[in-house]
Amino acid sequence: MSEQDDVLAREVTIAAKLEENGITLRTKSRAVAALDRLVGSFFDLPAAFFEGVARKKRLKDEIYERLKNAQAQVAEQQIAGSPALGTPLINDILEDRARKQANVACVAVEAVDAIKALPPPETDAGAGARDAAEEEIDEDWMNQFTRFAEDASSERLQQVWGRVLAGEVRKPGSFSRHTLRFISELDKETAENCEFLARHRIGPWVFKGEMWNSGREFLVSVDLQRLGIIEGATGVGGPQQNFTVDANGHAAIAGDAWGLLITGTPGATLTLQVFLLTRMGQEVMTLVGGANEKEELQEIANRLDKENVQAIALGPILKLPDGRVNFSAMQPIWAKDASNSANA
Repeated sequence: MSEQDDVLAREVTIAAKLEENGITLRTKSRAVAALDRLVGSFFDLPAAFFEGVARKKRLKDEIYERLKNAQAQVAEQQIAGSPALGTPLINDILEDRARKQANVACVAVEAVDAIKALPPPETDAGAGARDAAEEEIDEDWMNQFTRFAEDASSERLQQVWGRVLAGEVRKPGSFSRHTLRFISELDKETAENCEFLARHRIGPWVFKGEMWNSGREFLVSVDLQRLGIIEGATGVGGPQQNFTVDANGHAAIAGDAWGLLITGTPGATLTLQVFLLTRMGQEVMTLVGGANEKEELQEIANRLDKENVQAIALGPILKLPDGRVNFSAMQPIWAKDASNSANA
């Protein structure tokens, strides 16, 4: 079989495996190209990337078997014309390469899982969405990603890099190269701080309630600002989110899945002090766990200045392509005539 036929066979196998998810043809094409670029000839065992818990072991065994064969050849003859390049040094080079290939293969396994778990494609009629669907993953981005994946020895980091590649496959440009560098240097404490912040996130911002003014929470916010994840942790004033009550007497504070529907005086402005997530912060938040929006919005409702508010309801939301928000199953959590209740 020619090399071209071999590549085509790998692409057909991978594409068929991804078919179950119903991802778009363009996304599937990007996935095939990215995975083939990442692990290359190891897709002569494409099924190994879809086999369950034994996948990583099978791939590592295959990589180290190839290493053993290469070392046997080195033992018989050294590199021609380089007598100073002895067998021990050559073995070190081969072992380092095998380690990197094993790490990359494990990242590819995690990427396949993450790609298969992507939500079904949305139906977008806009030209911008069509243009995005035609984009390819940037070659320089892929080069940098591969270098970082080669050094990902822990399962936790392999899972993170797998999710990064899946996100980039779905929408090129989802993760900047600056964010890749940040992830490559991510230590346990910073990861835990990002996870803590993510639990309080409402879309691209975090409500700066009293809890952030002292203790561990204050130190976390200062550290994440220093790292470029948020803005507004220190200094006088700081970022605000303003919500204006419309002519019908309604204002919405919407997260990704939950929202507050506020009934108030038309024209009144409701203001919250917040941390703003930077571009890198928003990208990192997609990797570190979901927000507890329902609980956080309840806290916002409790703390909101209610001078121009008559009632507040909380419920699941659906964001429409045009930016509007549909509320459903709304639960009243505060009303003016109940201002002396526990929620006031």
